This record gives sequence, C-alpha cells and structure tokens, in this order.
Amino acid sequence: MAAISPSSSSPAVSSAGDHTFRVCPSDLAHGAALAEWVRETLNLERGAVLYLNDQYGRGIRQTFVEHFTRLGGRRESVDPYLGDRPDVGPYLDRMARNKSIQFLVVAGNRGEGEEVLRQARRRGIAVPILGGDGLEGIEEAGALAEGVYLTSAYFPTLPTGANRKFVEAYRRKYPGVGMPNQPAAATYDAIYLLSQVIARAGTDRQAVRRTLAGVGSETPPFEGVTGVVAFDALGDVPAQNVYIGRVHAGAVEVENGTTDMAQGPQP
Repeated sequence: MAAISPSSSSPAVSSAGDHTFRVCPSDLAHGAALAEWVRETLNLERGAVLYLNDQYGRGIRQTFVEHFTRLGGRRESVDPYLGDRPDVGPYLDRMARNKSIQFLVVAGNRGEGEEVLRQARRRGIAVPILGGDGLEGIEEAGALAEGVYLTSAYFPTLPTGANRKFVEAYRRKYPGVGMPNQPAAATYDAIYLLSQVIARAGTDRQAVRRTLAGVGSETPPFEGVTGVVAFDALGDVPAQNVYIGRVHAGAVEVENGTTDMAQGPQP
C-alpha cells in the first residue's frame, strides 16, 4: 500500500521502499538552506555550531558544515550536547572569548534551543542564532527568542494565496487551537494529492503507487499549500521549499520564498 508522509524528514525515509513517499524535504535540506542563508544573505563568514548528538542533530550539523565550508565559510567550533537542558556553558564561554565568531547554529530541538539561548544571553552573546525545523514553536518563548532564525518546510505566515485560504479554513474549523503547523499543512496537501491520484488511477493499489511515482515526471507537479510536490525516484521531493523564518514580536516572519504560488487545492 502506498504511504505518503507529511513530515517524516529523516534521510532514512529515502530508502524505505517503492511504496513510501513524503511531501516534506529531508533534514539534510535544512542544513544546506541554513548555510546558504548565512553566507549569501547574512554575509557571515565565521561561526560556531552546537548540535544535539542524535541522528537529527548530526544530520543538520553535517550538511550545514559541508555547505557552509563549500561556500567559503569557516566554522570556529563544532560541539555536541545531550539532554533536554544541556549545560553548554563551557562552549559558550569559549565562544564569548572568541570575538571573531559571527553567529551560532543550534542543531537541535526547541527546548534545548531555549536553554542555549538563556545561557548565551547571560553571557552577553548577541550574535545571530539559527536552527533547523526542530526549533518550531520557539517564538512562544517571547523576548528570549527575538531575532532567532529557523528553517521550516512551512510557516502559517507564508504570503501566498493558497496558504491564506488554507489558514482561514483551518481557523474556522478549529477555533482556539492556534495557527496550523507544518504537519497540519502537509497532511492537507497529502490528502488532496491522494484524492487527485485516485481520481486518475482508481483504487487499485499498484495503480495508485505508479501514479503517485509519476507526479512531477509523467504528470504535472502537484501545487499545494506547502509548495510544489514532484517526486524523484526515491519518493522524495528534492525541489520542495525550505523556508527561512525570523522571530519578531512573538511571531515568525518569512524571510525568503515569498513569491505567490499557484492557488492549489481549495479548502
């Protein structure tokens, strides 16, 4: 049976088999997007990386460092941490003494990111702090997170026609639960994509799988809320968007990818 994941971003999904598809980028794409943003938009050359020592953190660290170095950047330090409330004080003390460091990447999750922010602010470290989609929701930390950059395959503030209609419909359907996140938007896209595939292929399982596999090659790409879905031979979406957001006044403002997409499925 064909399976479409909205948010399974592990690189291992690429080798899960012919019946597995996803409509979100791999974790590896987030590290590369951060590196390009730091070098080409922020024009920063020297930085430090703190990473959660698990598959997710190591993946973000690896691709960020590889792409950042390829773009001419220098990483002054790359250090691991463990736990939900890591003590990264020694790393930050060293960073505070190294006046050449221009930014800090935190390759981990929101809770650890907030702890790193608290420890960094206490030391007067005021350089830009960036992270991957593991930092989702960090804007809820208020002033602590002001100015933090993070990646995501989706932000509810994307200024596109398709997203505005989706967010309006979501808030009518689920009042009081807040804005939709990436899994919500990508699930919406996956359902509408599957409905289009079944309309073309019928309900035979192998026909559904073959038609899904041809989206973006044998048939046009699917225009969704999160972006354009076009599957490669592994069921991945290598051209899917990775957005950069910046926390400002308790919300995430989209910094890139702001051109309007096609209207996509109607709510």
